[in-house]
Amino acid sequence: MKVLEEELNEENEDYGFVVKINNNTIETESMKKISFNLTYTPTSKGIQAGDSITFKVPDVFNKVNLDYTSECFDKTESNGEYTLTFRELPNGQSVMQGKIGLEAYVKKVDEDTNAKIHIETTGKIESGSGDIDVEIKTWR
Repeated sequence: MKVLEEELNEENEDYGFVVKINNNTIETESMKKISFNLTYTPTSKGIQAGDSITFKVPDVFNKVNLDYTSECFDKTESNGEYTLTFRELPNGQSVMQGKIGLEAYVKKVDEDTNAKIHIETTGKIESGSGDIDVEIKTWR
């Protein structure tokens, strides 16, 4: 019987890592905070310097904050796109499994709104399209 790690590596050998999103749908209200996490797990190929994870956050959100291990990544931010790029670690160390959290506040909306936070990566998204659907209700 194969170990789970072996199966993970066989299915994803073209990718250096697999991303798992913990929540694909979030229901919230205007002016409230949302948050979700994702985990990244290296495959046998391993995470390489330059591999990246990008969060595309629509402008219905503000005060976006990413929580991650700063030694592992360089962060760039432009027009609602937040990219974390894996960097070369000292002494030939490898990047191990880790977690990234995203928090953002919903701006004031005047009508019920659906928004989508999209995640793109040089790794493989374990299931789904990489979209987090956010259903926003007006403040009552």
